[in-house]
Amino acid sequence: MTALISLATTYAQLQDTKFIFADPATTTGKKYTAIVFDLGGVVLDDKQIPAIAEKLYPGRGTAIAKAFYRNPDWRALDEGSIDIPTFASSVEQKFGHDAAIVCSIIINMLPHLPLMPRGIEILHVAKAQGYKVYALSNIYDEALKVLPAQHKFFKLFDGFIASCEVGLVKPEKAIYEKLLQQFNLKPQETLFIDDREDNILGAVACGIDGIVCNDTEETLTLLRKHKILTQKSAPQPPTDTRLIQAANSKPAALKKYTTLVLDLGGVLVNWQPEITIANLLPNTPASAAIGALFHDPCWADFDKGLIDIPVLAKLAHNKYFFDEQLTRQALELIGPNLPLIKPCIDIMKQAKAQGYKLYVLSNHPKPYIEDYLRTHQEVFSLFDGLMVSYETAHLKPDVEIYQDLFKKFNLNPDECLFIDDVPANIVAGAALGMDGIVCTDHKEVLHILHQHHILKASSN
Repeated sequence: MTALISLATTYAQLQDTKFIFADPATTTGKKYTAIVFDLGGVVLDDKQIPAIAEKLYPGRGTAIAKAFYRNPDWRALDEGSIDIPTFASSVEQKFGHDAAIVCSIIINMLPHLPLMPRGIEILHVAKAQGYKVYALSNIYDEALKVLPAQHKFFKLFDGFIASCEVGLVKPEKAIYEKLLQQFNLKPQETLFIDDREDNILGAVACGIDGIVCNDTEETLTLLRKHKILTQKSAPQPPTDTRLIQAANSKPAALKKYTTLVLDLGGVLVNWQPEITIANLLPNTPASAAIGALFHDPCWADFDKGLIDIPVLAKLAHNKYFFDEQLTRQALELIGPNLPLIKPCIDIMKQAKAQGYKLYVLSNHPKPYIEDYLRTHQEVFSLFDGLMVSYETAHLKPDVEIYQDLFKKFNLNPDECLFIDDVPANIVAGAALGMDGIVCTDHKEVLHILHQHHILKASSN
């Protein structure tokens, strides 16, 4: 975790999210193989610590938390050279706060640290797109015990340098050298994401490029701008249909799945809206309008239920100069005219006949779900429930949409198998304990299901 003492500075002097290159002459076309993540301010929202402390001890928690930030002994705590009681005693001596309460807050705040959804998404997508991912964190011993046990995303890391274990803290040069040496990383192929500029400059001094992450949304934009991560809505690169299991999971053939969770687009629904509209409204610019909107960030808001078809049509006119009425007509035609994928229906019917529960987990706008339920009632009646992005205002691979699925239908992730055509979405599910199959070929999906005895092969 970013040293808590640094947060006072962060609050007082917000830094811009920006790229800092070790070699300013080389700012484009870099080929990274590893991405290193700080924890606090990148994937865990440690800016919420004062509010958490206040909830734990109303009326005094905020003041005690602020004392943490001003106390230089925190560095020694992260370094592992002092323990929590010793640190708490120093807070009591310098600021008059009861040491027992200080200890209590430092320990009990850990389970309440919220995730940063976009940061978690960056981590998942980086892993899914083939990067080695590592954590480099100023973190004290108790946090190192609690946080990895609580959050399954820690299983994504290929390695972890924790300050309390190595006796070094960022931005000391030695901790970056330790990272490079221990994991045999080339500095010119390594990218570091941290919310503190001094920590990034420490990495830059060792030849490592870095992003100062003051805003995870802007960080994701930078990663896409520099083509380090491909955009989620862009066509996915070809990949093999394959099984991905959660860390430490039993072999799939030995597991007792009770539930299949299905994505819609690319799995059950042939999601090619531009082609669908080109066939329905030929010799018009309608398909181009749909293509522009689908690859625009506004489509994510459409999936989240934050905007509707009229707003999208107006945006197509104002931003891309398409005819508003024609675009609205095209948007309304998509849902009832997208074809279903028959091999997936066959898999669903087999699974249902063999006693599995079926659920949807999909990034999809509300109008199209309503169209599917009306147009394909027989198929959608096979599902026991739907968790769709517009219900929760989160998109895969955000951790919240998976958690909402499990909570809404009282599902055990270990008993679920997720089928999705986007590797990042499967990896995100696996980080939460749900095995999955990356679906690029439905025959291969069925083969995997039979191979691992998840579905019984037909005797015919």
